[in-house]
Amino acid sequence: MKQAGIWAKINRLVFRQNIWRWLYVVLFLGAVALRMAIAASQRVFLMPEGSGLDDMLMIRAAQSITAGQWLGAYGGVAIAKNMGFAVWLAFLHALRVPVLLGNAALWLAACAFAVWALRPLFKGNLGRLLLFVFLAYQPLSYAFFTQRVYRDSVFPTFSLLFFAGVLGLCLRLALPSGKGSILAALGAGFGLADAWLMREDGLLLLVFGICAAVVLAAFVLFNKQVKKRVVKLLCVALPFVVLGAGVLGFSAANQKHYGVFMVSDLTEGTFPAAYGAIVAVAAAESEYMPLTPVPQQTLQKLYQEVPTMALLKPQLQSSNVLNGFGNPQTGEYGGSFYYALRLAADYGGYTPTAPAAQAFWAQLLQEVQTAVAQGRLKSVKAGSSTVPLWHSSLLAPTLAETGRGLLAVFTFSDDAGTMDIYPAESMGTPEAIQQVAQYLYSPVQQGYVAGTSQPYYNMVQKICFAIANGVTWVYRILLWPLAALALVVLCKTLGKTIWQLFNKRKAGLQLVFAVLLLGLLLSTLLRVGVAAYMEAAAFNIGVYLMYFSGALPPLLLLLAAAPGLQNSGWVSGSSQAQQN
Repeated sequence: MKQAGIWAKINRLVFRQNIWRWLYVVLFLGAVALRMAIAASQRVFLMPEGSGLDDMLMIRAAQSITAGQWLGAYGGVAIAKNMGFAVWLAFLHALRVPVLLGNAALWLAACAFAVWALRPLFKGNLGRLLLFVFLAYQPLSYAFFTQRVYRDSVFPTFSLLFFAGVLGLCLRLALPSGKGSILAALGAGFGLADAWLMREDGLLLLVFGICAAVVLAAFVLFNKQVKKRVVKLLCVALPFVVLGAGVLGFSAANQKHYGVFMVSDLTEGTFPAAYGAIVAVAAAESEYMPLTPVPQQTLQKLYQEVPTMALLKPQLQSSNVLNGFGNPQTGEYGGSFYYALRLAADYGGYTPTAPAAQAFWAQLLQEVQTAVAQGRLKSVKAGSSTVPLWHSSLLAPTLAETGRGLLAVFTFSDDAGTMDIYPAESMGTPEAIQQVAQYLYSPVQQGYVAGTSQPYYNMVQKICFAIANGVTWVYRILLWPLAALALVVLCKTLGKTIWQLFNKRKAGLQLVFAVLLLGLLLSTLLRVGVAAYMEAAAFNIGVYLMYFSGALPPLLLLLAAAPGLQNSGWVSGSSQAQQN
């Protein structure tokens, strides 16, 4: 009875409490204005003479889109990454919107969509306002890395759209009319498609998407109370249709401009197969070296046995390539050896066009396979991926990095000082910085306090940064009890509803929603675990929150939605038939 009373109070005070509408509007607009003020107080961080594989790659591609030349001339890295962020930058340029303001507005729009998606849980407008603020002010949305003009500054936005859309679809499938199901599905699809086109590891979202689709389709098919089943099944499939449309559209643009029908020729086509074959040879020919996918010992043997690989030897041994991806003293390449291979082929003139590159890597693959078949090279089972091969020695460091990553997410602190949101001086010549800043319609940090090396910040900036830093500490304290509460409620609900299911009592929508929330938890762990594995196997750069930022949206949605599992109002409100 006491426990029921506690949940009744939480339900009344948070989930069902209403405030005056005019006050709700004022507070909502005030929250939006303050969040935009924080974004306006920050400055873009530019490296116009560097970051050729990161920030400037995206900016130059956006400039090419603006000039009507798609992503620009083909080269070793032209479509080596999923370049959706370049389209976003070109879109902001066309609207003359500064990048940081555009990114912040996009984040707030995603937060508003998430509030709408979870509206069946939050019957009162006070709860919806608190949910919006909880999402809008999460610290990684204004961390230092978001001041870089790079795709990780908006990737979490599309992750939030996707996960919120799936939850919103679940909450509406039991409605007799299914009202809102199409909008929720479109939001999920838009988030999934854009996340996929922003980063190669958007694939991780698809894992949750497929599992969620199976669960939701089973609910629609086997729950006799669900009406309009065909329409609702189409809604379940709609996110994948949107994803397919986005991938096909981007691939068609690459086909027209480059002559290859794919989003990225780093992860698709013949290159990943060729690279996978090389790494498989290294695994068999050489003793495992951490962070070194293809040791020099294996490279020398590949030069001898694979003619196409021998063509790349001069470039791979040159400072032009080695300085960026390897150790000039030892000649050993690190975890990004795949970029070194591509640039070596580019600099050598062997991949002048995308079709020529496909043929070149196909030839390399065939020669490696022939050498293995003839016994001139040894190999383990080859994959078709740039992801590092698993080795037993990676287990301990991966688990350790996973723990450090989770701690970084909950404490909003990492090895790089990411949460220092004060603008930093851009790096490069003033002329180059100004040229890029003009394209982005964005101010850069300029000027120092007289007589010091400290950057100058005006009074408005200082106030906004102080507020943001204070909010960060609130999250550092708040996430721990919210996580504990969410886990307790989730475990309790899963246990109860599964017991009901095994005892032939209908668990209904509550079980389906609890399973999706469990999926959010697993998605958070998967994202952190994959980033930890890449850190342990390939990069060794320390814990950097930018790479873990995609784990925060599903975590925040889990913490916000899990307590609602104890409130039966939304279940019965969806359909009287769902009451147990």
